[in-house]
Amino acid sequence: MKHVSKIGRGIFNAVIAGTCASFGSLLGKLSGSSEHIDYICGVLHSLKSIYVYHAEEENICDGDIISWIVKAVMVVCMIACNTAGLTFYVKALKSSKSTLPATLTSTSTSFILSAVLGALMFGETTSLLWWMGAVMVVIGLLLVSGEKDLAKKES
Repeated sequence: MKHVSKIGRGIFNAVIAGTCASFGSLLGKLSGSSEHIDYICGVLHSLKSIYVYHAEEENICDGDIISWIVKAVMVVCMIACNTAGLTFYVKALKSSKSTLPATLTSTSTSFILSAVLGALMFGETTSLLWWMGAVMVVIGLLLVSGEKDLAKKES
């Protein structure tokens, strides 16, 4: 029973690792685009207009300093997401007998969530070719890991 919960915990950690990787990528893309930074500044200005009396007279992002602060916050959040992702990935690796479950789960989660986030946030479309490529990467991981496991059994 303890072994089953350890495997389940490893898979859970791998899913969290893949999720953190996807959100880290999203934050990196958001921080690198002035269009997205301007959009975020617009949202901040709207929030300020709602909560602060007479705020509509002055735009919160008129100066470059606010844009740089927003960009810096996004980069810090990206680094935090990637650090958390690596932490959960290492925990997933520790919880499994093989690297295969952790690697497959985190990679698959990251691929699928990246596609969903790209579609929702940026209107990106993924073609059948993209999905076939993602499946091929997962199959490649299975094959490579299978060869390592086979080599261990033979020796």
